[in-house]
Order: sequence, then C-alpha cells, then structure tokens
Amino acid sequence: MDHQVQATDKDHSFWEREDVYLKSLFLLGHSLSILDLSLDLFVSETSIRRDLEKLDMQLADYNCQLIRHNGFVSLEGDELACRHFFRNRLIEKYAEQLNSHQSDGLLAFFFDQENVEGIIKAVQEASDLYAYTISEQYRIYLILDLLIATRRYQQGYLLRPQPLPIGQDMALFGVYPFAGDLLSYSLNRPVDTLLPEEVKQLSLTILSVGYESFPSENQQFVQLTKQLIERVGQLSGLDLSHDTDLVKMISNYLRPMIYRLKNGINIANQTTEEIKKRYSILFHVVWLASKVLSDQYQLELLDAEIAFLTIYFEIAVEKLETPLTIVIVCPHGLATSELIISSLRRLISHYDHLVPVDLSELDSSVARQADILISSIQLKDFPLPYVLVSPVLTNDELDNIQKLYLDLTKGNRKVLSIVHDDYDAKQALLKDLIQHEVYLHQALTSQEDCLRFLAQHAFSENRDNPGYLTSILQREKMGSTSVYTGIALPHANPEMVGRSQLSLLTLKEPVIWGKNRVKVVMLISIKEGEEELYKEALVHLYSKIDNEAFIDSLTQTADEKAFIELLLKKEED
Repeated sequence: MDHQVQATDKDHSFWEREDVYLKSLFLLGHSLSILDLSLDLFVSETSIRRDLEKLDMQLADYNCQLIRHNGFVSLEGDELACRHFFRNRLIEKYAEQLNSHQSDGLLAFFFDQENVEGIIKAVQEASDLYAYTISEQYRIYLILDLLIATRRYQQGYLLRPQPLPIGQDMALFGVYPFAGDLLSYSLNRPVDTLLPEEVKQLSLTILSVGYESFPSENQQFVQLTKQLIERVGQLSGLDLSHDTDLVKMISNYLRPMIYRLKNGINIANQTTEEIKKRYSILFHVVWLASKVLSDQYQLELLDAEIAFLTIYFEIAVEKLETPLTIVIVCPHGLATSELIISSLRRLISHYDHLVPVDLSELDSSVARQADILISSIQLKDFPLPYVLVSPVLTNDELDNIQKLYLDLTKGNRKVLSIVHDDYDAKQALLKDLIQHEVYLHQALTSQEDCLRFLAQHAFSENRDNPGYLTSILQREKMGSTSVYTGIALPHANPEMVGRSQLSLLTLKEPVIWGKNRVKVVMLISIKEGEEELYKEALVHLYSKIDNEAFIDSLTQTADEKAFIELLLKKEED
C-alpha cells in the first residue's frame, strides 16, 4: 500500500484514512478539523464523523477517547495507554510488513526519514557497545517504540510519574543503562535529564522483544570483572566467583561505562538514588571493591555507575537465595499500605520484596505469587490464606508476621549485612580505627564545614597531607555519600591516607547533604593496602547504619563513651 496520501486520491477507505487520523492525533499533536479533513480527503463530513466514531470505539479499550469541540477533535487519555494503542494498532494493521523487511514505506509515512535512520543506527551501535544481540524479527518493535516515545516526548506528552519497582523486577534494571543510552541518543538529551518513567518503559520493551548478551571478547574486561567479583566476595563473604552470568553482565557493562566516564557523561537520576537507598549496604561494598577498576583506568567511578554495578551483584545474590514476595493489600489507593510497609521494613531483609496492591487489583494470580499475603481489610470468600492486620500494626500482629517470615527464611537466608567472623575481633578493629575521634553535638551548618572539621581533627598523618581533604571533597562532588537514615559516609582516597581511621561527629541541627538531612557524619579513611584488614568490621558497621532509629539514638548520646558503646553494641538476635 502506498502511504503517501495525495489530495487527488478520492477513493479513500477508512483503513487508509485512519492512518491520517493516527498520524495527526498521535505524532503531530494536532486537533483535527472535521471540515478540513473532509476537504483534504474528498469525503463528506458525515463520513469523517463515522470514521472518528470507529476510532473512538477502538480507543475505548485503552481508556482513551476523542474529545469533540466546535468542529475539532483531539485525543485524551493516559499517555502510556495512548502510546500502547498507537503501537498496537500499527502492529495489528501492518504486522506482515513489519516482519518482512518491508517497513520502510510504513515508517516513512508516519515518521521523519532522518529520525528513522538515526534510531536504527542508534539501536545497532548501542547493541554493539553493550554486546547485546536483538533478534532481527523483533528489532522493528523496539525501533517502533523508540520512534513513538521520541515523538510524543518532543510534543510534550510525558509519562505519568510512578514509583519505580526497585527490587521487584531486577531484570528491568539490568537493561536500564542500555535503554537510557538509546533514549538519550534518540532525543539528543543527556541521560541524567531523562525522566525515569521513560527509561523504564523502554527497558520493558527491550525485555519484551528479547535480547541475548554475548560474552565480551575483551579479555582485560573479563579479568578486571573477575577481580571485582572476587573483591566483593571478600568484603561480603559471598562466593559469586562461579556465576558466569555475572561475569558476562559486568564485563559487557565496563566498555560503555568507561566510555561515559572518559567523556564526562553522568547517568545519575532518581533511579540511581533509589538503588543507593534500597541496597545501601551492598552499594558501599561495591564502592570499596571498585578500586580495582578505578586504578586500572585512572578514573573515579561515579555513584551512578556503581549503582548499576550494584544491581548486577544483587541479581547474582538473588540467584543464591530466592527473595520472598510479601504482598500488602489495602482498600483505598496505596497510601494506607505505606504505614504497614514502614513497620515491616524493620523485620524484612532488603533482599525480599514488599509489594503494595490496591484491593481492586487483587486477584488469585497476584495472590499466588505472594509468599505472605497481608491485608488491612477482610477478604470475603477469598480462596487463599492471608494475614489480617490493622492499618497501624500492633505488636501482636508484628510478632505473628515475624514468625511466618522466620519460618520461611530459616536455613535459606544469608543476609549480606551479617558477618559471621569473631565479634570481639571486629570490635577491637573498630575501636582502633575510632580511637577518640568522636565529636558530639557540633554547631556546624553545612556539608563542607563538617568535612573540613573532621579533616582538621584527623590523625596528623592524614591532616598534614593537603591531598587528604582534597580527596574527600572530590569524592563528594562525584555523588552524595549521605544515606536516607540520616548519616553521611564520606570517604578519603586510600592513596591520600597516612593512617587508617574512622572519625565521627553528631550535629546540633541536621544539615542538607545531597538529598538527605544528615545528623551523623562518619568519615572513613582507610590506608591503601589495609582494606583487607578492616573489611569485615566495616561491612558489619554498614549493616547497622541502615536503621533510622539507630542513627537517632546516636545523636542523643551525651558523651564519647556512651556513643562508642552504642555504635559497637551487639545487635539482638
């Protein structure tokens, strides 16, 4: 079929005219004039109205509709639903052409030819860079989604912000950097300015069309990857050395990562901050281990890059021990579930998934995916077992849920934050690192004031080196070291540390540190070559700071002795 619609063609069927409507409504952002359409297409206004009624019926299945006003028609509906309708309608009409390398004419009618060629090139180059293979049969669907998303984005039609499902679909975040680079090229915008919702949807497209990651041919990348995995294993106590998928994922990630770092491209956005927040312990372990990469290429790894390396390690960890899915059902939106989730986070490992579900979305298929189903309302005649709780959990309800959880995880859970070596040895190491470097209730008012204060009060072997403070400040510029619990964990470059130490201070009033309000600062200064000595003690300490109540308790201590005792206190089993 010839898609170049000519004004002289008088025998248009709805099938052909529909393409004109679709292009104008979905890609050009036009309100359609019924009179102009009638004149341009040489059919009566009545025929145009009948056409639009047919189109409106199709849109209804997607909860979208045509709005008519003063002889004009425009599109209204959820943006994601609109995009899905347009994509699916093109596939429904032209599946044969899309699957038989005859799509050039089709794409040329709907999209600018230069844009089509640019996106086809971008998909090929990004696939080569990430060592991904996308089936020729399905590549056109990825290209189609990219073309639609790009055009709608340029017209100002943006996806509605939604919480990103960190922890619920790790595969999605495995392809997130690839999707981000594709969208960045297509829109000619820096990755860090893209909306996370847009990158997420493109990630879902990549997963749906399918891809295969082939092993990197760069043996240097493979060797560095194995060193990184070994180092993370040493710090965490997890043996991931036999995970060939992990080697493949990380070695393939290194090439685009190094390209971005050398060209000053920062992929930081809301998603990377969420990864840091949810997997803060693992993130800091990967950060410590990543020195094998930064030394090799003389590059400082940005937090955003470490965040996605963390995701690859998290995927590997979840293969060792399958995470539990705990579904929380609430009747009116998801707000009530946040109260329950907030309480459950004290009981549940970060490896497990807490999934809020609105009552209207609950069915047996959702329930069967849950290892524990919790509801704040009575589920009448529901066929599966569930735990009935109050909107604000009572102590008895918490005890009941904890018992169920422990029964499910018994013998099948090795939480990263638990270090199994001798407790007293770790305490001795930490006390040696801290000495008397604790400063309570300081009247400091900014992030930089805190860093300068701790550097000026550091051991003489550190404070006498001008590069010591400089390295701390430079580290902060690459990404905030604050944690949502209210503590900041600035680091000194090990090469600038003359003597390993931990320096701590609490503040009279919180200061803004990145995106968090910080009340406690712990400056970590580990001398190059001594990371192995302190690794287990530091990982143990990291596991404790992921608790806001614990951080609040530290700020309330009256003297140095009480502070150190609380900091190093053995946690209850």
